Amino acid sequence: MSKKNQPVNDGWKTADPDFPDLFAFVEEGDQVAGVLVDLKSVTTDFGEGMIATLTDPESGADVAFFLSTALRRLLTHKLLGSLVRVEYLGFRRNEKTGRDYKAFQVQYREGPQESLPLDGAPAVDDEIPF
Repeated sequence: MSKKNQPVNDGWKTADPDFPDLFAFVEEGDQVAGVLVDLKSVTTDFGEGMIATLTDPESGADVAFFLSTALRRLLTHKLLGSLVRVEYLGFRRNEKTGRDYKAFQVQYREGPQESLPLDGAPAVDDEIPF
């Protein structure tokens, strides 16, 4: 058991507290792409929401963005690990309700070649501990 207020130099490292940059879809045609690595529920000053995190397969940089209601229907947990591209199409009008909403197009590619394992190498069944 470790004691508080004493430095510990036993090989433990501190996790990086930095949150990925938040991307905002502002202009028609704005888009982000990467491997979908996280979908997370969050509480903000405006209520409950969801944030998606993508990782760029080439640079390893993360980008996160809030999911609108329309994006929640398109970007689901079944796409985790897939390469996705999200494009903002601008405002559209719902013909039934007459309300305007932000429209998006989500495209994806499945397959292990687009997924990023934690250490950069493909997972082998022998390496999975369960």
